[in-house]
Amino acid sequence: MTSTNSTELGWNCCRDTKRQAWVSSYFGYYWYKNWQSTDFIKETLQDQFEYLHNTTNQTGVMEPGQHAQHAHQWGDLSITKLPASQFQGPTPFVQVSNADLNKPICNPVNTREMPVRMLEKNIEETNDMHEKLR
Repeated sequence: MTSTNSTELGWNCCRDTKRQAWVSSYFGYYWYKNWQSTDFIKETLQDQFEYLHNTTNQTGVMEPGQHAQHAHQWGDLSITKLPASQFQGPTPFVQVSNADLNKPICNPVNTREMPVRMLEKNIEETNDMHEKLR
Protein backbone atom coordinates (compact mmCIF):
# COMPACT_ATOMS: atom_id res chain seq x y z
CA MET A 1 0.00 0.00 0.00
CA THR A 2 1.25 3.49 -0.83
CA SER A 3 -0.03 6.96 -0.01
CA THR A 4 0.04 8.24 -3.59
CA ASN A 5 0.48 7.05 -7.13
CA SER A 6 3.70 7.70 -9.05
CA THR A 7 2.59 11.13 -10.34
CA GLU A 8 1.20 12.63 -7.10
CA LEU A 9 2.89 14.61 -4.36
CA GLY A 10 2.96 13.37 -0.80
CA TRP A 11 1.77 15.70 1.97
CA ASN A 12 3.21 16.34 5.42
CA CYS A 13 1.35 17.58 8.48
CA CYS A 14 1.51 17.89 12.27
CA ARG A 15 4.29 20.40 12.90
CA ASP A 16 6.33 19.93 16.07
CA THR A 17 7.36 23.44 17.11
CA LYS A 18 9.96 22.16 19.60
CA ARG A 19 11.79 20.22 16.88
CA GLN A 20 10.92 22.78 14.18
CA ALA A 21 9.81 20.06 11.80
CA TRP A 22 6.76 18.33 10.41
CA VAL A 23 6.67 14.94 12.10
CA SER A 24 4.07 13.04 10.11
CA SER A 25 2.76 12.62 6.61
CA TYR A 26 -0.93 13.07 5.89
CA PHE A 27 -1.21 9.35 5.10
CA GLY A 28 0.94 8.36 8.10
CA TYR A 29 -1.21 10.45 10.44
CA TYR A 30 -4.34 8.51 9.48
CA TRP A 31 -2.48 5.19 9.45
CA TYR A 32 -1.44 5.88 13.05
CA LYS A 33 -4.99 6.87 14.02
CA ASN A 34 -6.18 3.56 12.56
CA TRP A 35 -3.43 1.69 14.44
CA GLN A 36 -4.53 3.32 17.71
CA SER A 37 -8.18 2.43 17.32
CA THR A 38 -8.35 -0.92 15.54
CA ASP A 39 -7.91 -4.48 16.68
CA PHE A 40 -5.36 -5.76 14.14
CA ILE A 41 -6.20 -9.35 15.04
CA LYS A 42 -9.65 -8.75 13.48
CA GLU A 43 -8.82 -6.13 10.85
CA THR A 44 -7.48 -7.43 7.54
CA LEU A 45 -5.01 -5.62 5.31
CA GLN A 46 -7.95 -4.97 2.96
CA ASP A 47 -9.95 -3.37 5.80
CA GLN A 48 -6.95 -1.20 6.60
CA PHE A 49 -6.52 -0.19 2.96
CA GLU A 50 -10.22 0.67 2.60
CA TYR A 51 -10.11 2.87 5.71
CA LEU A 52 -6.99 4.70 4.48
CA HIS A 53 -8.27 4.89 0.92
CA ASN A 54 -11.56 6.43 2.04
CA THR A 55 -9.95 8.73 4.60
CA THR A 56 -6.91 10.01 2.73
CA ASN A 57 -8.03 10.11 -0.90
CA GLN A 58 -8.14 13.81 -1.53
CA THR A 59 -8.23 15.99 -4.60
CA GLY A 60 -7.62 19.68 -4.12
CA VAL A 61 -8.19 19.68 -0.36
CA MET A 62 -4.76 20.97 0.59
CA GLU A 63 -4.49 23.38 -2.33
CA PRO A 64 -7.83 23.44 -4.16
CA GLY A 65 -7.61 22.35 -7.77
CA GLN A 66 -3.85 21.84 -7.68
CA HIS A 67 -2.92 18.47 -6.18
CA ALA A 68 -4.31 15.06 -5.44
CA GLN A 69 -3.37 12.20 -3.13
CA HIS A 70 -4.84 8.74 -3.59
CA ALA A 71 -3.85 5.60 -1.67
CA HIS A 72 -3.00 2.60 -3.86
CA GLN A 73 -2.45 -1.13 -3.47
CA TRP A 74 0.34 -2.90 -5.33
CA GLY A 75 1.71 -6.41 -5.70
CA ASP A 76 0.12 -9.69 -4.61
CA LEU A 77 -3.31 -8.64 -3.35
CA SER A 78 -4.15 -12.15 -2.14
CA ILE A 79 -2.48 -11.25 1.18
CA THR A 80 -5.08 -8.52 1.80
CA LYS A 81 -7.36 -11.19 3.30
CA LEU A 82 -4.88 -11.76 6.13
CA PRO A 83 -5.11 -10.01 9.49
CA ALA A 84 -2.96 -6.89 9.80
CA SER A 85 -1.51 -8.39 13.02
CA GLN A 86 0.46 -10.89 10.92
CA PHE A 87 2.47 -7.99 9.54
CA GLN A 88 2.31 -5.33 12.24
CA GLY A 89 1.82 -7.33 15.41
CA PRO A 90 -1.14 -6.95 17.73
CA THR A 91 -2.03 -3.39 18.55
CA PRO A 92 -2.58 -1.99 22.02
CA PHE A 93 -6.25 -1.57 21.11
CA VAL A 94 -7.81 1.49 22.75
CA GLN A 95 -11.36 2.50 21.96
CA VAL A 96 -11.25 5.87 20.19
CA SER A 97 -14.39 7.62 18.97
CA ASN A 98 -14.96 8.28 15.28
CA ALA A 99 -15.08 11.99 16.10
CA ASP A 100 -11.49 11.80 17.37
CA LEU A 101 -10.39 9.85 14.30
CA ASN A 102 -11.89 12.37 11.91
CA LYS A 103 -10.53 15.55 13.50
CA PRO A 104 -8.88 17.70 10.88
CA ILE A 105 -5.11 17.64 10.80
CA CYS A 106 -2.91 20.67 11.00
CA ASN A 107 -0.84 22.50 8.38
CA PRO A 108 -0.68 20.16 5.39
CA VAL A 109 2.41 20.90 3.27
CA ASN A 110 3.39 19.19 0.05
CA THR A 111 6.77 17.48 0.02
CA ARG A 112 8.33 19.70 -2.64
CA GLU A 113 7.62 22.87 -0.64
CA MET A 114 8.87 21.45 2.66
CA PRO A 115 12.29 23.23 2.86
CA VAL A 116 10.77 26.66 2.17
CA ARG A 117 7.81 26.12 4.50
CA MET A 118 10.15 24.97 7.29
CA LEU A 119 12.15 28.19 7.01
CA GLU A 120 8.97 30.30 6.89
CA LYS A 121 7.65 28.61 10.04
CA ASN A 122 10.99 28.97 11.85
CA ILE A 123 11.00 32.71 11.08
CA GLU A 124 7.35 33.04 12.09
CA GLU A 125 7.83 31.24 15.40
CA THR A 126 11.00 32.95 16.67
CA ASN A 127 11.13 36.14 18.72
CA ASP A 128 14.83 36.64 17.96
CA MET A 129 15.18 39.47 15.43
CA HIS A 130 18.67 38.28 14.36
CA GLU A 131 17.21 34.86 13.59
CA LYS A 132 14.39 36.44 11.57
CA LEU A 133 16.87 38.43 9.47
CA ARG A 134 19.36 35.63 8.96
